[in-house]
Amino acid sequence: MNILITRASGQIGLHVLERFVNKHDVIGVDLKPCPIKDLKDFVVKCDLRNYELVREIASDVDVVIHLAAQVSVEKSCSIQPTMLKVTSSQR
Repeated sequence: MNILITRASGQIGLHVLERFVNKHDVIGVDLKPCPIKDLKDFVVKCDLRNYELVREIASDVDVVIHLAAQVSVEKSCSIQPTMLKVTSSQR
């Protein structure tokens, strides 16, 4: 199974990545580099607002474990909302 994990360099994302990396084909995405040397090859630096890059990375993914979020309410309210085209499909 091909799994995509967002915020893979975060506290929870690292645990999820470690759990699945030996059992499945896993790719993690995060704005920050992976702090664990053995997992660095599984994490790609990626801004989820970059639609084309996310689409390319997720092209063969079966499951997305979405852990990324904006944690600051103040910052969320102060930025201009971005319209995203969201599509889903079932395979």
